[in-house]
Amino acid sequence: MSDNYASSNGGAIRLDESTVTVEAGSLQNNRSAGRGGAFYVGLDGSIDLTDVDFLSNTAGDDGGAIGTNDGFWADIV
Repeated sequence: MSDNYASSNGGAIRLDESTVTVEAGSLQNNRSAGRGGAFYVGLDGSIDLTDVDFLSNTAGDDGGAIGTNDGFWADIV
């Protein structure tokens, strides 16, 4: 996924109460005005990423690649 823009959170993908699995992909040049240039993981959201490259994603607030809701955290392995 590339060259996407969100005026709030999650330039490419925003997750609330959902789960996404991405295998062997690339997220590039995505932007958000808020959190998570590529992904935003909100309330009860989760992502499972395997062999995913993040390149040149930016956010106006927090998390150029991955942003989360206040009080939440990401477990990145």
